[in-house]
Amino acid sequence: MALLYERHREPALRFVRGLMSTAQEAEDVLHEAFVKAVNATRNGYGPTDVFGPYLNTSIRSVAMTFWKKTGREQPAPDEELDLSTTDDPGLETVLSVFEHEQIAVAMRSLPERWRIVLWYAEVLADKPRDIAPILGIEPNAVSALLIRARAGLRRAYEQQPPAAGPRSASETN
Repeated sequence: MALLYERHREPALRFVRGLMSTAQEAEDVLHEAFVKAVNATRNGYGPTDVFGPYLNTSIRSVAMTFWKKTGREQPAPDEELDLSTTDDPGLETVLSVFEHEQIAVAMRSLPERWRIVLWYAEVLADKPRDIAPILGIEPNAVSALLIRARAGLRRAYEQQPPAAGPRSASETN
């Protein structure tokens, strides 16, 4: 596989750079397409004689998936964002502690694999391609696992009884 990579990297990189807007995106697409093509070949679905055109087809497929994904991502307009600061930072801290406790309880209820992928993605801000070697799976599988883990955490959090947070002045009288 290393020989295939060395032989086809430069022409494939020239091809993918024509499709993508940044060099980093081009590298990402190339690596994902190469893994896809090699896996297909290993499983008997890839080419038996000419690898280059098959790699180009994989590149187009991965690039199309990338474009669809980025096409769905749209930044929120600034007027929809709440950029205001809290009037009472102490109250915000207290409320956040209660919410964090609920999140911790929900997190502990998840399967270990979900906790791991959430930790690396949400806390350490690692990308799926960086998490993949840790879990021993492909980056796309990490993305799918992350979607399931987030949904599971959301369900676990929503199923908890409301926290007995701080009482207001009207409740103490």
